[in-house]
Amino acid sequence: MNQISLNRVTIFGPARSGYSALRMLVEQQISNITMIGQGESNQWPNCQEIYQLIGNDNCLNQESKQAASAIASSSVIILSPGIPREHPLLQQALIEQIPVISEIELTYQLLPIPRPKIVAITGTNGKTTTTTIVGELIEATGKSVFVGGNIGIPMAEYIANGKSAEYMVLELSSFQLESITTFHPHVVLFLNIFQNHGERYTKIDDYFRAKTNIVKNMDESDHIILPNDIDLIATWGKTISPTKHWFTNNNFSALANKIEINYSLDNYQLVGGHNIVNLYCATKILEVLELDNTPAQKEKIGKAINLLEGVPHRLQPVKQGRGEYLALNDAKSTNWDATLTALETLGTLKDKSRDQVFLILGGQGRNKGDSILPYLSRLNSSVTTILLIGDMAQILSNEIGDQLAHKVVETVEQAISFLDQLSKDEQARSILLFSPAFPSFDQYSNYVERGEHFISLLASGENKNE
Repeated sequence: MNQISLNRVTIFGPARSGYSALRMLVEQQISNITMIGQGESNQWPNCQEIYQLIGNDNCLNQESKQAASAIASSSVIILSPGIPREHPLLQQALIEQIPVISEIELTYQLLPIPRPKIVAITGTNGKTTTTTIVGELIEATGKSVFVGGNIGIPMAEYIANGKSAEYMVLELSSFQLESITTFHPHVVLFLNIFQNHGERYTKIDDYFRAKTNIVKNMDESDHIILPNDIDLIATWGKTISPTKHWFTNNNFSALANKIEINYSLDNYQLVGGHNIVNLYCATKILEVLELDNTPAQKEKIGKAINLLEGVPHRLQPVKQGRGEYLALNDAKSTNWDATLTALETLGTLKDKSRDQVFLILGGQGRNKGDSILPYLSRLNSSVTTILLIGDMAQILSNEIGDQLAHKVVETVEQAISFLDQLSKDEQARSILLFSPAFPSFDQYSNYVERGEHFISLLASGENKNE
């Protein structure tokens, strides 16, 4: 095992992942830690807490000479997922083969032995929902489980908060997987792959290559669940060592039938075919972990399936008092495939009287895969009007031209105001879907803030038609 030296640790990036790594290292009584970030440290999130842990003299602006010196003298660099390995500050360190690892890798190396059984879930869409489902189903069997990673709870918090669990279920992004060396999960789920993060990866092959790091330390005794109908994954899957369990993304009824061999779906609340895929993969993980062997375990899992509610900001119904329209918060959507999946799911809603769909779309450009043109025909068949927001609003409007009804509204507030102006009868026929298809960073710090803003605007308004 290629264990790292913690003699001089530099953490590059003070946001949640970096801060959690810092807390974990201090909890492990590791000293000689430097934190590097953008701008002056008194502007960083959690700056006061960081000062208490390592002092403000060890918190450096990445533009300073001291930061470059700290990087050069490091025994290891812990890289936050939002910072690319191509960052200029890292290039000499990489040439000199100073280890540059993620908080995921650091935490893995510091886990007490024997480590928990690790389930790692990656892909472009569906990761958070499936990670949540797996965690809840494992918990239902009576096992202790830690659920974290890219889902919002850094893996380092497992150690920093003194947690102990038999299983770890981790959502992992390509950014986190770029910088692993010894990380070794027992079970991997690779859900899908679509063009994403064009701001970081100019080619889907580069994005995919980062994700495939997830299996680099796995062998035949480990397991991977992966789709046989996505060529890029299927071709790669035939070349790797772990025991393979294939599924298809495109035959929802067949997957539902397989689930129903053991569990009833009569009260399954998550709508859409993609959530059948997510559930099938989750139950397959429990099968591989041998947590569904007894009738008692199956009964507990079945009850848990019927209690699943999904995750916030993913096709989340929003209670609101502004009008008669149905509002759905899908703020987690940061790519076209996620938004198109959300639109397809609307067809499964039981209320067929709502035949008008107003889609709030836009955000920060990614430089790759931004064009709306390849998706216009599918949008035309399911959307009444597109309400365009953010940096991409005018660019998308120029592309659409007169091919599809749309309006540049720039902000979420103005989009909601557009719906407020509809008559009561029109609102009763309408769905307002906030599924932006783009990153949030032009107007928000993350998709969670974007979704919470949408919810708060709807909750704060009064019904305009009363």
